[in-house]
Amino acid sequence: NRLIYYDTHNTLTEHTVFVEINGTYAGFLGNIKRGVLERFDIDDNVFVCELKVQAVHEGWSGSRKFEALPKFPGVSRDLAFVVDEIVPHLNVEDAIRNSGGALLKNVTLFDMYVGAQIGSGKKNLAYALEFQAGDRTMTDEEIDKLIAQIVHNVQRQCNAVLRS
Repeated sequence: NRLIYYDTHNTLTEHTVFVEINGTYAGFLGNIKRGVLERFDIDDNVFVCELKVQAVHEGWSGSRKFEALPKFPGVSRDLAFVVDEIVPHLNVEDAIRNSGGALLKNVTLFDMYVGAQIGSGKKNLAYALEFQAGDRTMTDEEIDKLIAQIVHNVQRQCNAVLRS
């Protein structure tokens, strides 16, 4: 299922969020404009919501996805790469994800730096990586092997340099 929000303005509400489910308009949420509230001597914020039940019902998949809480601890590692400034961070993230395998559970960009310390035309991208196996506690050797594979692939695919 796909849920999309559009942030626009209209005549009664401001900061309105329109809800679309699988390409079908399903309603909106927003706060009533201050000018309208003043005409009714209302000092507090007032919010309004309209959801089309039929659109919500038709967009509901009915299936619930459940994943048990992990029994084994996860492992976190941070990696920072220097790349050309024109390289989108999503290219680096994709290279990390594609080379991390099934044990790489999450990749988060937590820092982007452009400045004299990095060099002209370059940027530093720092990522937090989370690894976890569902059937065992991962060993340092296992993590180190995955990290080496990720670093090699990011360097090759994005012309990156690992920053220490």
